Amino acid sequence: MCLLAASVSFLFSGKTEAQEKDTTSHVYRLPEIIITALRVPVKESSVPYSVTMMETRKNIQGLSLAEAVAGLPGLEVNARYNLSVGDRITNRGFGARTQFGVRGVRIIADDIPVTMADGQTNLEMIDLQDLSYVELLRGPGSSLYGNSSGGVLKLYSTPLPSAPFHFSLSSTNGADGLFRLNGTIGGTFAKIKVSGSFTDFNYEGYREHSKSNLKRAVIKLSSSLSPSDILLVSTGYVHFVALSTGSLTKQEAEQNPKLANPLSIKNMSGENGTQFQVSAAWTHRYDSISLLTINVYDSYRSVRNPIVGKIIELPQNDGGIDAFYYSKVNIMGKRIDWSVGAEAGLRLNNRKNYINNNGSEGALFIDQNERIINSGLFTQTIVPVTPEIDVAGSIRYDQTYFGVTDFLSNSPNTDNSGNRTMTGISPALGIVYRFSNTLNFFANVSTSFETPTSTELANRPGGIGGFNPNLNPSHALEYEAGIRGSFSTILQYDLTGYIINIKDELIPFEVISDSSGGQVYYRNAGSAVHRGVELSIIYYPLSSLKALISLTYIDADFKTYVVNGLDYSGNKVPGITPLRITAELTYNTPFEFYVSLLMQTSGKVTANDANTAYADSKTVLNFDIGHDGISFGKNKKIKLMLSGGISNIFDTHYISSVSINAAAGRYYEPAPGRSFFLNARLVYK
Repeated sequence: MCLLAASVSFLFSGKTEAQEKDTTSHVYRLPEIIITALRVPVKESSVPYSVTMMETRKNIQGLSLAEAVAGLPGLEVNARYNLSVGDRITNRGFGARTQFGVRGVRIIADDIPVTMADGQTNLEMIDLQDLSYVELLRGPGSSLYGNSSGGVLKLYSTPLPSAPFHFSLSSTNGADGLFRLNGTIGGTFAKIKVSGSFTDFNYEGYREHSKSNLKRAVIKLSSSLSPSDILLVSTGYVHFVALSTGSLTKQEAEQNPKLANPLSIKNMSGENGTQFQVSAAWTHRYDSISLLTINVYDSYRSVRNPIVGKIIELPQNDGGIDAFYYSKVNIMGKRIDWSVGAEAGLRLNNRKNYINNNGSEGALFIDQNERIINSGLFTQTIVPVTPEIDVAGSIRYDQTYFGVTDFLSNSPNTDNSGNRTMTGISPALGIVYRFSNTLNFFANVSTSFETPTSTELANRPGGIGGFNPNLNPSHALEYEAGIRGSFSTILQYDLTGYIINIKDELIPFEVISDSSGGQVYYRNAGSAVHRGVELSIIYYPLSSLKALISLTYIDADFKTYVVNGLDYSGNKVPGITPLRITAELTYNTPFEFYVSLLMQTSGKVTANDANTAYADSKTVLNFDIGHDGISFGKNKKIKLMLSGGISNIFDTHYISSVSINAAAGRYYEPAPGRSFFLNARLVYK
């Protein structure tokens, strides 16, 4: 509270100078939005799919992506406050099965895939406080992006400054031992922009056994090789150490939410990992209507992951290349957009699983090399049928090869080596009708294709090696329709409805083994249907006042699902929040001082297939305060910015995430109570 009081005092101390400045910088406008989620820049009014672009929230703690994208319709980010497993990210129910990392939603950062060849995503390389804006392709994006595209989330970091020299140093201090230090230095030399940054992140954690530390360094270089060629090169390193709290029973979560699962402490559950990565993106423009992009990327990641019952050691290499050509052509007097592309990805794992003897390695029971090769070909066309109507069609073919060599095999009868190939053809067809310059209607039918990840295939009941021969990819068929528009310069809205039919939906479950707690495995549900509505409204009643409201409703049911003699048909799909409402009000004063109030309401979430366990509904209120900065020094090139906030103002007890079908009723992962944070940033440019 003292820190916040001091920051408020500082903010108002800049009143005299701020009054002399042009205050029109806070006047909101509704410029025509250009969408890149279709791989090419397209006016939003010509996109026949549900796509949302939004600037990320800047005044955040940086504990979860949920803070940065609050209010993005369709997307649900459950902050687990546990760096060893990361956020649970779902889109229209896709990705709800994940127990760690991200599944079902394809993530791309600065046009480079973060999602690996088998559909698994890790976010340690993403600097949440450096994000500039995001785009979310809410419908299945498999026709353009392939495997694991129950939605496509594109993250964009802050562009490299054009200043000859720039420097910044920022820190975040908060509750539960949160401390983050970040620095950036760079400059522009002729046609080359270069920037280097580092992050040191420390968090003691709200719950027991949740301490974490992350150190990250990134170097970026952008060069205009010629008037027609742009090259962006990035290289990064991250090292992370995090303990894992595990999940609690309902009684434990209610009586003492700070507890950790005793078995997680006994087994020293957590993650210790290092990752190196490098990428290069080249864009060549032939003329004003044709361009070619080629992206090449590679990463090496090594992780030691003690969990309940076993210790996983997983060195892995992941890389790939994608090429995309776009142009326009005149056919019968119509300007047709068309594109074609190809992708290839490779992931190599050297997996070793040991018995976990109270945090020490016991007997080796899995020793295998895993090879995942993904390739895809796709094409897309946008045809202006009339001045008011555009029709878009796309199709993609994917092939994913999974190969495994089992080194523990000692006879042909126990050899679990082998391979599996999974394929999918994903077409999409959409139409957009423009009633006017400010209102358009769109509808489409599309498909998605999602394979199990290598980790999910390797987790076989019985603890044997190889890949699970009974786990199959899921396929979805989606029907979607909506309207979007604006009124004058003060209102922007988007309303979308959809129905998704899913075959072989992937569901996690746990089995209790001898004294080792629950082991997580995966199986296919017979079929499921997801029905939903998404609403987004942005309203500017005053030039200095912004109101945002988003509503996401989803009804996800199993159509047919029988397992172990139990019929779950008609039950709710676990892990999916049926109703979420976000409302944020932001006011910018004439003195470059701003305040924001954010309310998030969520309905109760079922935690198991039987629908006998639930996380209760919740409403959480957050308050932010900050200043755009006071400039000083020679030529006013130095700026100091302070901001802070209170999360969960009313100290609401709630469950942030559930562990689906967990053993022994340990479904619940509690969120922190009321907490405070303060951000300070010094910038020179």
